[in-house]
Parts: sequence; structure tokens; C-alpha cells
Amino acid sequence: MSAPQPHLHIPGTNDGSISGGDVLTVDLVMLQRAITAADEAAAAAGSLADTLTSRVHASGPAPWGDDPALGQTFGSVFAEPREILVQAVQGMPQVLRNIADNLAAMDRSYRGAEEAAIAAAQSVSGYAKTGSREW
Repeated sequence: MSAPQPHLHIPGTNDGSISGGDVLTVDLVMLQRAITAADEAAAAAGSLADTLTSRVHASGPAPWGDDPALGQTFGSVFAEPREILVQAVQGMPQVLRNIADNLAAMDRSYRGAEEAAIAAAQSVSGYAKTGSREW
């Protein structure tokens, strides 16, 4: 006599597959790729921010000139948006690093959940084979 086989139908799906219904499926390889991409994007954004900041400072405080008729008028309109752009670009690397960190935290959580599910399944499988209630 052999041990009973577990019922592998996943609730919430019509065919027992791992997609659809109330099932969360995570592709851990793709998640790792997303983490790597976010890290690489953060590095690239950091380089871009450094270049932009350097070039803006090299152009001086008023590259449009300071004559009253055109330069000062243009400067009063353009200086603030230029500074906002520089600040936004300088902040982008940290935003991308935060995304990478959050994805990495998700990866750790999903891997931990997967390991716990495997351990639980192995425990149940061991119970089914031995009939013992000692888990």
C-alpha cells in the first residue's frame, strides 16, 4: 500500500495552473533583473546628475546675460525652472536606489515565503508518508 498523493489543484483556478484566480505568482528571476536594472539606472542617473550640475555651474549664474532689456527679463523667468530641473535630476539617483532597495526587500520576502511553503509542504508530505503527527 502506498501513501496517498496530495491534491495539487490550486484554489481559484479552473485548471490547477499557477496563473489567475486568487493566486500570486512571482517570477524571482525577473524580479532580480528588475533590481539589477534599477541599480544600473541609479548609477546612470548619478552620472547624468553630476554632468548636468557641472555644466550648469560652468555656464555661470546668468548665461543669458544681464542686460536689463533681455537678459534680466529672461533670467527672472528661466532661473527658477533651471534650478528645479537641476534639483530633480540630482534627486533621481536616490529615487532609483529606493526602488531597487524596495524590490530587493520584496525579493527577500517572496523567497522567505517560498521557503516556508516548501517546508510546510515537506512537513505535510512527511506526515502523509509516515502517518505520524510529530511535525
